[in-house]
Amino acid sequence: MAETWAQARAVYGPDGVVRDVMTGLYAEQDITILAAFPVYFGGIALNVENPTPASTAPNGIKVRLPGIKSFQLTGEALGYIPSPIPFSEAFTAVQTGVVDGVIGSGAEGYYASFRDVTKTYIPANTHFEVWYMIISDESLAVLNREDLAAMSAKVRAEVWPQVLEDVGSEWGQAILDQVAAASAGFAAELGNATGYDLGLEQNGSYNLQFSEETLAATVAKYKILKEKLGGDYPFEVLGHNALRCEEPTIGPKVVGAILHHQDGHANPLKLLRALADDVRRLGGKVLNGKQVIHVDKPDLFRISCADGTEVRARKLVLSAGLGAMSLGPMLGFKAPIRSQRGQVMITEKLPKLINRPSLIARQRDEGGIQIGATNKQVGLDNGITQPGLSGLAADAIAAFPDLEKAQLVRSWGALRITSPDGLPMYQERTDISGA
Repeated sequence: MAETWAQARAVYGPDGVVRDVMTGLYAEQDITILAAFPVYFGGIALNVENPTPASTAPNGIKVRLPGIKSFQLTGEALGYIPSPIPFSEAFTAVQTGVVDGVIGSGAEGYYASFRDVTKTYIPANTHFEVWYMIISDESLAVLNREDLAAMSAKVRAEVWPQVLEDVGSEWGQAILDQVAAASAGFAAELGNATGYDLGLEQNGSYNLQFSEETLAATVAKYKILKEKLGGDYPFEVLGHNALRCEEPTIGPKVVGAILHHQDGHANPLKLLRALADDVRRLGGKVLNGKQVIHVDKPDLFRISCADGTEVRARKLVLSAGLGAMSLGPMLGFKAPIRSQRGQVMITEKLPKLINRPSLIARQRDEGGIQIGATNKQVGLDNGITQPGLSGLAADAIAAFPDLEKAQLVRSWGALRITSPDGLPMYQERTDISGA
């Protein structure tokens, strides 16, 4: 069904025909597809030499394949003698000479499971393998930010090391290092172009812990990750006394923290202003206070606003947040997003109290301290609640007792845009140029 990665993306990716069919089938069972993970193009691994690998003439080579009719027909069409054998017995079958090779996996899979009994690999593109990541609608509906954070931590500690091991930990970690370096480079470029200091600090962040048990459990996970990365995962475990040397205002209830050296933060308001100004500098126009109500493409893209404003363009990027739920389908995009309310609090500008950010509190370059945020599924209600703000304040004071005396200058609720798997969504229409 696919001969190239571009074709595979079109078939199995968002809006692809197979993806749409699978989404419908799962939906009938109250299951949501979080993502489709493209694994590899299939090939043939042999424990013997094949003198004519490009030929489809009968070659007398017996191969194991899954007990699926399409694989049997494929094996026969390529000139092999098919032998359906369970995967659990495939290695032994090749090792003992029951069969001469296997069909049903790809280069990565063969390397992981059959490299000791493989002499020849033929990239015949027997099939394209894709794995669907799914979750029940009931389970998805009750997940909050803490749940997602815990899942993310588990993936980083247990899944990501295995992924890096498969692709090569040195290469994979180098990519992550490049991402961190690119952030600093982009901030410098944007600052030089606009004259704004974005307040970017990349001297690490804390994962604060209030009990020895949670600290030990979290440290254990990161040690596994570091080991699988060959030691190239910089984090540091700080007990309370060590943490107090770094953060003199830390409270006695904090037993310790994990310091992630590669993290950082910036001033979001300065970043927003700098981005808008740089768009104008490069010749763009920013239209504030507009509500887009319709998008179509009679010739050029036509963007219609509630006040009658109309904009036409050859290319269109839809980054409308929750507005993508209504505008996306107008362009043929699916936008399975939902809202999640977060509440935050900002204090008055204070002398330096916090040296590094954490999920509980961070001090911006101007002196104000941001506390929070909460997370809750409440539809499109972006209001604030007393229990939510009280919980934020209690955690912040437990971590940094000096905040008990700080004056609160503002608080607000806002709606996050969340996808089923928590990751960004990038789509491009192949049949509509410019979208």
